[in-house]
Amino acid sequence: MRRIIAILAATAVLAACADVVPRQMDRGLRSLVGQNIGAAAQRLGPPNQKLTNYGETTYIWSSDPAALRTQVIRNCLIKITTDEGGTIRNFVWSGDSGICTNYAGALQG
Repeated sequence: MRRIIAILAATAVLAACADVVPRQMDRGLRSLVGQNIGAAAQRLGPPNQKLTNYGETTYIWSSDPAALRTQVIRNCLIKITTDEGGTIRNFVWSGDSGICTNYAGALQG
C-alpha cells in the first residue's frame, strides 16, 4: 500500500511539473517581446543559429544543436524573431517539459 501511495505521489509531482514548465516558457518569452535581442541572449546564452530574411532576424536556441540538422524529437527549440533594429517581435517554442526545464528556469531570472 505504501508503494502505491509513493507511486501516486510521484506521478502527481511529475504532472504538476509538466504543467509549470510550459507556463514558465510562455511567460518568460512573452516578457521579452519589445526588448532588444540582447535581453534574450543574456538569459538563454548565445543562440545556436541566426537566420535573416526580409529585414527580420530569427535567433534559434536548441537544447541539442545537432537537432537543427536532423529530425531529433527530444529537443527544446526556441525561435525568437526580431525586426531590423533587433527588437523582439514574436517567438515560438517546442519541446517537452523535461527537456525545456533549463530554458524555462533561465527565462524566469
